[in-house]
Amino acid sequence: MRGPVGSSDIWVQEGVRNSRFTFDPADDRYPLWSPDGTRLVFASNRSGAYDLYEKARTVRGTSSFF
Repeated sequence: MRGPVGSSDIWVQEGVRNSRFTFDPADDRYPLWSPDGTRLVFASNRSGAYDLYEKARTVRGTSSFF
């Protein structure tokens, strides 16, 4: 889903409810769940170039460099 100009965030759909998963003004793309479903790895250009980041399903707000 597109946010401010040139950015997009990742949203998670659980049943009929959609939840915003990333909140960074950078462009977040290509999400992939870990095999156990507890973490999401995604590409983001937060540092200028695209790198991989991961975020726990239950943690709100923080993403770490992968």
